[in-house]
Amino acid sequence: MYEPVSVSACVNIRTGCSIDYSIFDEQVEFHCGSRTDGFEFVFEADALRSFVDRSTAALAEIEIKKLSADLDGSQ
Repeated sequence: MYEPVSVSACVNIRTGCSIDYSIFDEQVEFHCGSRTDGFEFVFEADALRSFVDRSTAALAEIEIKKLSADLDGSQ
């Protein structure tokens, strides 16, 4: 039986980083970076849904903080 997470790592993905994906049955493999200097991660469909939900919430929080900072700077 598989563990929920099999590897622990910290990766900083910056603007402009190539992100591609491949579908294998009920799994999605993402590849970030170049083919010779990158990494892959794989999601089952339900895990990807959860990741998208959390990513959407995180992005909304970043945008709210930026808007708040912009409004504070305009006063």
